[in-house]
Amino acid sequence: MSAITPTPSLLHYMTTHHHHIIINPYVMKSSIYETKYLDLSSGRPVVMFCGPSQSSTLISNAFLKALDMPFPKHLVKRSCPPEFLNPECNIRPQTVMSCFGTGSKKYYRNIWQSCSNESMTAVTSTLSTSNVGFTKDNFANGKLLLDMHLRGFPVFVAHRLPQHTFPANIPMWYELIWDSFQEASAEELRRLPSGDHLVALRSYAASQNSTTWNMGDKNVKACVAHYIHFWHLLTVARQHGIPHVQIETLLLAPTVADITRVLNESHLCGSSGVDPASCHRIAETIIHDRNEKTHMHSDQKSLVAGANFTAELYRQKEQKFLTTSCPNALQELITFCRDNISGCQ
Repeated sequence: MSAITPTPSLLHYMTTHHHHIIINPYVMKSSIYETKYLDLSSGRPVVMFCGPSQSSTLISNAFLKALDMPFPKHLVKRSCPPEFLNPECNIRPQTVMSCFGTGSKKYYRNIWQSCSNESMTAVTSTLSTSNVGFTKDNFANGKLLLDMHLRGFPVFVAHRLPQHTFPANIPMWYELIWDSFQEASAEELRRLPSGDHLVALRSYAASQNSTTWNMGDKNVKACVAHYIHFWHLLTVARQHGIPHVQIETLLLAPTVADITRVLNESHLCGSSGVDPASCHRIAETIIHDRNEKTHMHSDQKSLVAGANFTAELYRQKEQKFLTTSCPNALQELITFCRDNISGCQ
């Protein structure tokens, strides 16, 4: 996807704080469809499709608080964020595990499976009757995004760049996304949108064992899994006009007005969706929460909470990212994608 052009104030902020965003690898050709606004008129639960270690809980909490949306905490394990569709979190995993997987040894094989129409009907029925106003999922493939979109659920994709993700706090989550991808049969992958392209990406990545990068490196496995996971979600989003947002544009924008602008340009606010007053509250909540010590800062013991908290986190992440083999791996994978798959550029 193409990153949203920063406002002058955001550019000033990034320059003043010596902060830079490395080139966004998730760039695809424009959709043939116009991006739709997040539509809340159906009354169905909003579902954010994201990934592990992306600040997704912060974004989820901003929507839940600002829109005063319900979430059935009694149906989710106490230690879990608002992930009703995660079988490791839902206290009734049998109601969601037929379609959704997660980053645990018990359920990881489901991540790249194709959900049947009957199973999706059962899952969405449970979701719609469980007093869920908003939830997120960090392990879903693009077919699940598309299935829920076609059933009229307001869905969107949120992602963070790899240089602000890796080395990950818990690399096992992305390693299991890769393991599930690697273990899925070619037939299973071809049942998913852009299935032939997924098979091609897997074959190329799995064959790499060079001096610059190889899939035996845990960091490489994790960042390649991140790329392919979001490549699939964002490909589906672009093809079907589903809203999507780059999380940095929310967490680095200096003012409520800047965040509101990003939310509107991403089509998460506006039209028959989130009204201006509620959008303003989402922006205010993001400003507040990003300056507090949250899960995304858990491995940064030296950082002091405050106005530059998240920017400093990203600076440190970028420095660590450049010490890994991830940049080489992603550059070569992106080159392969652009040379061999329609839609990459």
